Amino acid sequence: MTAPRQSSSQDLLGAVTLALVLLSMVLALFRTTAALGLLLCLAMIGPAIVAFLRAREGSAADRRRSFAALLLAPAFVLVAASVLPTRPADLPTHPAPIAPAVAAVPADVPVAVPVPVALTGD
Repeated sequence: MTAPRQSSSQDLLGAVTLALVLLSMVLALFRTTAALGLLLCLAMIGPAIVAFLRAREGSAADRRRSFAALLLAPAFVLVAASVLPTRPADLPTHPAPIAPAVAAVPADVPVAVPVPVALTGD
C-alpha cells in the first residue's frame, strides 16, 4: 500500500487559478465590471500555464482543474473584450435629469399639504 499524498501549495495552484478564472468570468459578463474581468483573466493565464505544467510533470495532482483554467481563461478574455464598450457613445454619461418633485399647480386649485399628526397612547 502506498501512503496518501500530502497536500502541498503546488496542488492548490490549479484550484485557486480555476476559482479566480470563474470569478473573472462573472465579472466579464457585465459591462460595468468587464474591464476588471478582462484584467483578471489576463492575469490568470500565466498561473494556469504553470499549474498545468506542474500537473503534467506529476508534481501536482489537480490536472483537470488546471487544464480547465488553461482553457477557460483565454475564452473569457474574448468574452470580456466583446462586452467592453468600444465607442464613446457606449460609455455611461451623466444620469438623466430628474423631473421636479412638485408640478406646477394652477392658483385656483386647492393644494393638499400633508400635516404631521402626533399619535397619543390613549
